[in-house]
Amino acid sequence: MFCFVKYEDGWENRWVKPDWKKDQNMAGECNFTSGIQTSEDYRFYAISAEFPEFSNKDKTLVFQFSVKHEQKLDCGGGYMKLLSGDIDQKKFGGDTPYRPDATYSILVDNVEKQSGSLHSDWDLLPPKTIKDPEPRRYFLPEDWDDKEYIPDPEDKKPEGYDDIPKEMPDPSTRVHGRQRSVESLLVL
Repeated sequence: MFCFVKYEDGWENRWVKPDWKKDQNMAGECNFTSGIQTSEDYRFYAISAEFPEFSNKDKTLVFQFSVKHEQKLDCGGGYMKLLSGDIDQKKFGGDTPYRPDATYSILVDNVEKQSGSLHSDWDLLPPKTIKDPEPRRYFLPEDWDDKEYIPDPEDKKPEGYDDIPKEMPDPSTRVHGRQRSVESLLVL
C-alpha cells in the first residue's frame, strides 16, 4: 500500500490546495472535517497529495477513491488524476495532464466493467479536423453560380403564345347562349 488516507488528526497537512481558478474567483474552498468536503455549488475544487515513488511493474495497480455527493449536482462530479512527481502542486488543476498512455479501467467490486482509451472512447477533446460542410467550393471558380435552375437564354415563346386569352370562358356562365360578364354575375 503506497497511499492510504485515514481521516485522523493531522491528515489534512499532507494535502496542497492549488491556486487554480482563484484569479477568476471560481475556486471553491475545501473543508477538512472527516474527509475532504466541498463548501459551495458552482465552484472548481482541486487538491493534491504526494505519495512515495513506486513501481507496479508486472502487478495490478488499484487506484480508487470513495465519494459522497451531498449537494444536488446540475453539472459536476468527482475524479482523481494519477500524475508524475514533477507536477507543481500549487498549479494543479483541471488542465493538469493525465497519465501518458491515457487509458482507464473501471472496476466495481474488483470486476472490470469498462476499460479503454480516454482519447478514442470519450469525447474529451474536439477533433483536430472536421468535415468541410462545403467541400466543392475549393474546386470551383469564384464566380460559380450554385442555383439549381437558371433561365434558358435559347428559350422562346411558341408562335401565337401572346394571342392566347389569359382566362378561358366558363360555359356554365352562359345565359340564353351569351356569355355573362363578371359585372352582371355580381349584380344577380
